Amino acid sequence: MTGEFAESAGASDLLELAKKWSTKHTDAAVLEHLTSTGRLRMHTYLTTAGQYKERLGSRGLDPDLTRAYRLARWPYRVWVTEAVDRQIRESGDPKCVLGEVIYDATSTDHDSLMLAAHAPGVAWIRTTEGEVFPLTCSNAPYETGGSGSL
Repeated sequence: MTGEFAESAGASDLLELAKKWSTKHTDAAVLEHLTSTGRLRMHTYLTTAGQYKERLGSRGLDPDLTRAYRLARWPYRVWVTEAVDRQIRESGDPKCVLGEVIYDATSTDHDSLMLAAHAPGVAWIRTTEGEVFPLTCSNAPYETGGSGSL
């Protein structure tokens, strides 16, 4: 899977899921609102699943979501596409990520495999036993897991 596809698919998939989930988890609707006001930016990076999981504790993610991510079996490399609130980021607050989609980096652009998705207040995670959904979690922003400027 290419980075360009991961970012494009991540934006599309996350917004579609957030819209669907917002009927029962109203906090997820914030992503659609930020899109309509031009405040949403997507940030994509490639990492190993181990490095991603290792950094979870220091980023400010919900503890239940952190635990579920750490228990999930993922391939060695993953693409992560984050939903970033531009206004929060531009204020200088490092906690500006509101959600994310995680893909198997070894999947293809034509057959991408989503491993997890998180929007404010709710998450979905693929596991070896099936799926975890809904995982109710915090709607608070958290820090990026990538490097470089957002």
